[in-house]
Amino acid sequence: MISRELLQKLREGRCTPDELAVLQNYFDRNDMGEMKDLLTEDWQNADKINDLLLQKSADSAQTYIWEQLNGVLQTDVKSEESLPDRRNSRNLWYMAAASVTLLLLAGAGWFLSHPTEKDEFSLNENVELQLKWTEKQNNTNEKMSVVLNDGSIVTLSQHSKLSYPEKFEGHLRQVRLTGEAFFAVHRDTLHPFTIRTAALQIRVLGTSFNVAEKSRSITEVVVKSGKVMVASLTSKTKLFLGPNEQAVENIQEGKLTKTLVSIPEIVNPDAVKNKFEFNDIPVSEAFEILQQAYHVEIVYDKQILGNCPLTARLTDQPLFTKLDMICASIGTTYHLEGTKIFIEGSGCNNN
Repeated sequence: MISRELLQKLREGRCTPDELAVLQNYFDRNDMGEMKDLLTEDWQNADKINDLLLQKSADSAQTYIWEQLNGVLQTDVKSEESLPDRRNSRNLWYMAAASVTLLLLAGAGWFLSHPTEKDEFSLNENVELQLKWTEKQNNTNEKMSVVLNDGSIVTLSQHSKLSYPEKFEGHLRQVRLTGEAFFAVHRDTLHPFTIRTAALQIRVLGTSFNVAEKSRSITEVVVKSGKVMVASLTSKTKLFLGPNEQAVENIQEGKLTKTLVSIPEIVNPDAVKNKFEFNDIPVSEAFEILQQAYHVEIVYDKQILGNCPLTARLTDQPLFTKLDMICASIGTTYHLEGTKIFIEGSGCNNN
């Protein structure tokens, strides 16, 4: 049985002779299934790769892939002298490097095979003409669920319309939206999911988010989980959104802006310690817990404020109420700039 920890030690040159023997035997058997499963999972969870896939940057992707391969090969050179069997170890490292490269190239295949696509803000008209499209319109007083053939679920709000192919084909999963809908997109790294509205082109790999045309000039995208790229069809600008972030497109002003949502939700329950019950801890610890729990960035002067003691019970309050109470306790205030929260004031200093 091969583990991710053992592969990591292999890449870093920290394997013992016994571990190298296990890996050598593993590669000799040409049974790459376990390694491929582990590396594929790493691929799908890698923020760097996700960003490259969403941006469709072939040059950046290729550079990144070869940097990863080069890192493996450099580790081989640095570690070779300390290994008991140079010939076997070299073969082992190159086999590992080859397997990593194949997986990276396979995962990046979507955009590496489409390097000449010129207009990322338009749907693929050639593919559209070949597909059989279906239209769902919600004329009821309740929300309507639509299950797409890839397993994605779209929840249409009242008086909203979704157009989509009966079966996705090609390298993109393309749909059109008029009105408002919540998307829970099935993850498929090689086939990005795109939503076209009157004002925006939205591209994701696998995530959940809400899209709402608030008026003829205002369109809003709110992300619940995962990462989303939002591109304006008017200004040709684009933004990346994470959980608890939103983008608002104002056609009249020609602006696409990124902010925090009005009521951020906890996106990482594992980061919550003692249910936000703080007993005489440095405020820096409380800020760190809030950042991880809500996926937000809190900016403050750690030297001046970091050691301010905090005792508070903040179990049921929303994020901004928590911040109000913390700031009142340590003698500071806060304000928002985009998606960042800035803490201001001299506060206390126990250094």
